[in-house]
Order: sequence, then structure tokens, then C-alpha cells
Amino acid sequence: MELNERSLEILIELSQNDGFLTTNELAERFKVSDRTIRNDVKEIESHLKAKGFGVLWMKNRAKGMCLEQSDDLERHLRELTAHKDLQNYYYSKRERVLLMALKLLEQSGPITLGWFSDFFGVSRNTLLKELDELEEEFQKSSLRLIRKPKVGLYVEGEELKKRNMLLSLIGNTLTSSELFDYVHEKVSTNKSHSYQYDVLFSDLDLDFLNGVIREAELQLDRQFTDIAYGNLLTHIALMIKRLQLKKEIHLPPLEMRGIHLTQEYLVAERLTAVLEEKFGIEIPDDERRYITFHLLSSHVMTSEVEDDDLLHVVEEMLDALEASYRVDFGPERSVIAQNLMVHLRPSVYRIRFGLRLVNPLYESIVKNYPDLFEQTRIIATRYADYVGMQIDDHEISYITLHFGAALERAKTKQRKPTRVVVVCGTGIGTASMLASQLTQYFQLEITQMISARQVDKLRPDTYDYVVSTVEIPNWQENDYLRVRAILLPAEIERLSKFFTSKGVKKKAQEIKQVQRILETVEKFATIHDRQKLEVELLYTLKRKKQKYDRAAKEKEIMLKDLLDRKTVQINVECQNWKDAVQQGASVLEEKGSITAEYVEAIFENFKKMGPYMVVAPGIVLSHARPEDGVNALCMSLITLKDPVEFGSELNDPVKLVVTFAAVDNKMHLTALSQLMNLFMDTEDLERIMASSNKEEVLAIIEKHSEK
Repeated sequence: MELNERSLEILIELSQNDGFLTTNELAERFKVSDRTIRNDVKEIESHLKAKGFGVLWMKNRAKGMCLEQSDDLERHLRELTAHKDLQNYYYSKRERVLLMALKLLEQSGPITLGWFSDFFGVSRNTLLKELDELEEEFQKSSLRLIRKPKVGLYVEGEELKKRNMLLSLIGNTLTSSELFDYVHEKVSTNKSHSYQYDVLFSDLDLDFLNGVIREAELQLDRQFTDIAYGNLLTHIALMIKRLQLKKEIHLPPLEMRGIHLTQEYLVAERLTAVLEEKFGIEIPDDERRYITFHLLSSHVMTSEVEDDDLLHVVEEMLDALEASYRVDFGPERSVIAQNLMVHLRPSVYRIRFGLRLVNPLYESIVKNYPDLFEQTRIIATRYADYVGMQIDDHEISYITLHFGAALERAKTKQRKPTRVVVVCGTGIGTASMLASQLTQYFQLEITQMISARQVDKLRPDTYDYVVSTVEIPNWQENDYLRVRAILLPAEIERLSKFFTSKGVKKKAQEIKQVQRILETVEKFATIHDRQKLEVELLYTLKRKKQKYDRAAKEKEIMLKDLLDRKTVQINVECQNWKDAVQQGASVLEEKGSITAEYVEAIFENFKKMGPYMVVAPGIVLSHARPEDGVNALCMSLITLKDPVEFGSELNDPVKLVVTFAAVDNKMHLTALSQLMNLFMDTEDLERIMASSNKEEVLAIIEKHSEK
């Protein structure tokens, strides 16, 4: 069912409001009766339900109604308003804060609150709340948001900090592939993105700027990554616009000492001379140095790096890596060293000039490769001595990617028939890590690792498949395989339809299993150092060959010890989610393992935090904390005759309810690990949900208790 004009406007009004609105308040705003508003709300509810949304409303007789915010709802509202005039485009709160920041940073004078109110089509009170949030963002960048009555809003602070914040905001919302696509197509399908493109590129010749960067690549004999290309393009465009507004940058001279002696500075001189002639501006030396800084610190795909001192450091690091893991890189060592040199050379300048590089894969690397990450930190002390400064963890994580790829290649030297090209936009390290995983799991040969901008140069006769971590402009989704840089089990399973498996999928399942155990453990206790605990638990669970004494083994509690004939029930009839939770807990309460207070604690947790217990499609892990009324470690499992809604957009309706109570943070780990393993076994999980035979369910539980 489609919404009429007023219902759509009411939906947008509710989505933009942080608190509750009564029908009377809505009736006054839209100049209609309370009854009309109630009818419109019913129409909105029917529309959202028909579009697949779950329960989004919070209703209170005294306060009114409140609409739960979600990314899916934001996208749906954009779709609903896409056919309208652009003036009626729906901006989310996130977009409004972003665009206000961009507008204030690019302007040379004050802007009134009324201008923003008219631009976004929202009230001044709504914007005043969002300005408080925006003010905090400016403070993080050492800038001040000034609000002057009858004058307007403007930002105070150093030009360099303003420019860096502008680049950061744009870089965090526009991907390198989106930017690259816009440069060549000159079209954006997103209104928010269109505004950002206007901030950067209005009145600029994009083809000319693109050519300037291509010429810089030729002169330096390098191929920038997509991210480096996007960073340089946005910086040059922003520099031109700021200089046209008479805003000059001033860099601290101490940090840039000796920069004029580099080849990059000579290229920057030629580049800025061309820009001065084209745009009729005078580019000061500080700007030229800043462009040099970008050229020095940019990631590249290919480059012949000549630096004997750095090469010596790289060789020492590879010696230490081979010794630590007892491997021999053999003939491939020179390639590994060159790739590492390509990464480390620009990082020297990033570190020395104080630019922090954020690795989007950092958390995954620390979780999935904790031992390699820590070993890399030790080995990288040689590099820190060379740079003369401490290396932060994000830089360490990038080196970890290179080391991980080298170690994986050392283990997989057999011939692979299927030719695969790996595409990424974040550098050789990321592509190499993906390539090493592909060769670990499948029988294939990686023939090239390239950026998305190089894809159009590929000859069809040189590859069988293209696997990419980024969207490839102008390619259809069926032309290549899109995956994450660190493969998830579901992606490995999908890729197995195209490649011959090596039969090592179990390793990926173990990684996923550990991650879910960690997330569950966190819900049971207050964690003071989450990262340290995650690393310790992951390390403990992965050491399968560790020797336990016999007494410890006797205390180990298995899944089958907790789920038996008394604690497993099949096809239970329930009216709603509360009834389902109560039925699952009653089995344990009757045994005396938990108290009634424990069940109330589950309800209270649900009220405070929402349907966090719906851990997977159709599955609830119902639980509270040990101190909420647990007498003994216990678990129950019930399947529902008819699925019920728990309010989870992604995982409703629920068919399986597991109730769990722990007395501490240790005794339950084995059983919970086996339960997570069962959840990941799609076939057995579906058999349990569909079964009407308790003996069949117990047999499946017995099977997973032996793993």
C-alpha cells in the first residue's frame, strides 16, 4: 500500500523527531483533526508492515508516539521521496549534521539558522539540538562553532584544521569507488552526495584535475591506490576553492624540514604551476608543501622503491618473521620485500608528519590474528628505530596484513588452475591478505592484484574470475565476485560455487564461532578491558592442542549435560514474545536453577536494550546476569509451534528460544561454544526447528556435544 502526501509528511516528521509526539501536536502542525491523524498513523503502520518492517512504534498514552530510527527506514524514506522535487528530499539527522558541517567549513562568512531550516525543511528547534552535537564534532578537530544572535553561525580555528576536517567528513561518507565514478560520469544518484560534490567540484574542470593527477603518477612512476587518488583529488579541489576565497594554509615549518629536496616536491611544483595558469590563482609555498606531503604519504599500487637503508630494515624484519614462524620465503622473498617497501616508504612520512592512518580492518585483524599482530609489533621495533618515532597500532595492523599474506603464501605453493584477479582500493596489503585467503581455501592462481581504476585495462583472456573488495565502476554485479577483505564463512560458502575447495572451511567457522562466543560472554558480565579480554579468550579457545589435566576435563560441562529430556520442549504454544520467554524459563525455574527474579531481569533487559537477545534469524538466546537470580548453571531449549515477533527487524519471527543462566564466566564456555557451533550448522538447525520428535532434537544436541 502506498502513502498519501500527508501520511508521508507525518512519517517524515516522526522520523526526524527524537522524542514523543502526541496526536494533538501532530493535528495542530498539519491543521487536521485528532481522528484524521490516528487514521493516517494506521495507514503508515499498514504501509510499513507491507514493506517488511517489524514493530517500529513506541506508544505511551501520556507521551504519545515515537518512531524507532534505523538505517533501513532512512533508505526507505529516501526511496519514497525520490520521485518528488529535490526540495522535498528527506535528509536524515546524520545527513543534516554532516551537511551543516560542510557548509559552515566551506563558507567565508556567517550563515543563519533560518537558512539551514529552509534548506532542510525542518524546524529551528530540531536544528538547535543537532547543533549541540555538531559543536562536539568541531571541538574534536580543535575548532569552535560560534553562534551569534542576529549574525549567524560560523567556525573559528586554523585553516589547516578546517581543511583537514572537511577532507575527513567527505572521506568518511564518500567511498573511493563512488568518487571515481562521479569524476567520470558526472552524475550522482544521492542528494546528500550531490551536495558534497558541489562543495568540492562546482565550477571546476574535473577532467583537467584528473589529467593533472595522471601526469603526477607518470612523473613519479607510480600507480596510486583508489583511496590515495581520491584523497589527492579532493585536496587539490578543496585547495583551489579555499584559495579563491583567499584562505591560505600555514604549515608548521619544523615538520616539513628538507621536503624541498624530494622528487615529490619537484612534481608538486610542476603540478601547482599548471593549476595556477588554469584557475588564475597564486599558490603559496605552504600549499605546494602540503601537496608534496600528500604525494609522499600516499599509498601506491606499484613503484620501484630505491632506499638502501629502508631495504636493510625490511630485510631484518623478514629475517625475524621467518625465524619466528620457522618458514622460508624462498624465491618469493624479493617480491615480499618490494611490496613491503612500497607500503613502508609513504608511511615514513605519515608518521614523521603526524598524520594518523586509520585501518578499517583494524578490529578484525586484532580479533582474528592476535598472535601475528603482537609478533608484528615486536618485529616492527626495527622500523620504529629507523623512523625515529613510535609506530601506532593502525600502522602495525597494515604491516600485519603484509606479514599474514607472506606467511600464507609460504604455506600454499602448489599449482592452481583457476586464474583469479584480485581487486581492492586500499593497497597491496589488503589485496594480498584476500589473495592469501583465497589460495588457502581454494585451488586457484592469483594472477594480478590491482586497483579498481585499473580494471578496464584487463584483457579477458588473462583471467577466469575477478574477485573484488570494492564496487567496480561501470561493471555489472554479475561480472565479478564482491567479498570482504577478511572472508566470512558465508562468503567462503558462496565462493565454493565457483572454485574448487581445499576442504578447510572449518577454520573460518571456528573464527566465526569464537567471535559469537565473545559477544555472548560480554553480555553476561561487566568488562573493563574488552579488547584484552577478547584477545585472551580467542587465544585460549584457538589453542586446541593445549593439554588440560584430568581433573579439569572432568569438570568440563558439555551441551548435552544442560539440554536433556527435561529441559528440551518441542512445539510449545505461545501468544507473544513475553510468553515465549516465560515458557522457556519456567522449565529452569521449576528445577530451582533460577528464580522468578531472573525472568523479570530478562524482561527488564529487553525493555532497556531492545531485542538484543534475537542473536540470529529465528533464534533467541534469553538470558540475564548471574547475580539476577541464578542458583545453578542451566539451559533450556524450546521450539515454538507458531513463530512470534520479538521486534527485531533483521531476525524476526522467532522459532527457537534458548534460555541460559550462568553462575560465572568460565564453567559454561564449552557448552556455549557447542551451542554456537550448532547455530552455525544450517542443516541441523533447520532440522531442530522443523522437528516434532524430541528424540531427534536430543540426537542432534548429542552430535554437537562431541565436537
